[in-house]
Amino acid sequence: MKIDFELLDKMLVAGASGQMIVDLLREKYGSVGGPKTKEAFLQFKAAYPRRDGSNPWQPALKKFETLVKSGVDPELIIAAAVKFSQEEAARGNIGSRFIPQAVTWLNQHRFADIAQQNNPPAEVKGYYAKFCSEQFDAWDRYNRQVNGKGLPRDRKGGWRVPSEWPPMPPPVHDYPMQEFPE
Repeated sequence: MKIDFELLDKMLVAGASGQMIVDLLREKYGSVGGPKTKEAFLQFKAAYPRRDGSNPWQPALKKFETLVKSGVDPELIIAAAVKFSQEEAARGNIGSRFIPQAVTWLNQHRFADIAQQNNPPAEVKGYYAKFCSEQFDAWDRYNRQVNGKGLPRDRKGGWRVPSEWPPMPPPVHDYPMQEFPE
């Protein structure tokens, strides 16, 4: 079976999704990506970006089979290879020496790194009060009254606080009233 790498490169540059590439491979080559490891490897090989220099596929096949036998989902590896190809196409690295050999990429479990990148970043909670803004000044006053210290400042002079405005005014300390003569 001969994979049309030019078509694959054009799809990657055009931003084709991994599923579009899988569908194209299935349409063109039959049951690619089925339960058989060798078919899944062919799908991985088609998705993996071309590189300048050698890229020995026999050791990569052995490593791929070992990973699948150890319980790694071949679809995860293939999806990561597609994502890696898209990222490298965006950088203009396809066909360059900056693409690692497939066996190296598999040995170093780089597919796991790419799979983790797909997780959305943790949501930042709170409100960033900019220096000299009304919100920062209100939080600074509140912090001075509650903790006896002003609000800390980062490099930009602001600080992340729990909300845009501080909670109800802090309790006022009951100091004995001084009487002044009239």
